[in-house]
Order: sequence, then structure tokens, then C-alpha cells
Amino acid sequence: MVLEGPALWPVRVATLQVPRTAAVWLTAADSVVRARVHAAGRYEAATDQEQALMDRFLARTERYQTLMTEAVDRLGLHRIDADRGQSAGELADMVIAAADAQTAVGRPPTGQ
Repeated sequence: MVLEGPALWPVRVATLQVPRTAAVWLTAADSVVRARVHAAGRYEAATDQEQALMDRFLARTERYQTLMTEAVDRLGLHRIDADRGQSAGELADMVIAAADAQTAVGRPPTGQ
């Protein structure tokens, strides 16, 4: 099962001790997220009001991403940058490999 959302704060996941459970965070640079939102929302063709809504959403998203990424890194949890041109299949393989290698929820093997 794959879960996603802002309620899954790394500090909560870091304390889990659930058998056969893994956690891997997928992150992307703010510029990638912004480009995707602009493309999906047809930003250039949007009204001023629609652009303002997208801009507020992006500001909130970027702040969340910064806080979440800092927490994942501080706790030593597993994170994959998903903005390096990987295909969906390649990312899925990377997530599965990362999950299979974990010895504790969200934690990569020592030395990675």
C-alpha cells in the first residue's frame, strides 16, 4: 500500500515498529513542482485570480516540502529525489529496492 499526504510527518513514521512496513519519501525540487502545477493548471492561460490561487498553493507546498525534507534528512530516513528524469517504472523500482533494503521503518541500511 502506498500512502501520501501531509499528515505523514517523518517524526511520526520514524517511531513506527510495524513488521513488513517501509517508508520512502519521494521529493522534487521546487522548480519541478512549480512547472508541473503551472502545466496542469494552464497557468499562462489562467485568469489573475486563478494564478493567485496557484501561487498561494505553491507557496504553501514549497514550505511544506522544505520542512518535510529537512525532517526526513535530520531523522536519517530514506528519500529519493524524483526529479532526475526517471521514468515512473524506474522510480517504482527504486522505491521497491529502498523498501526491501530497510532494516527499520524508513531507514536505509547503514552506510547509505
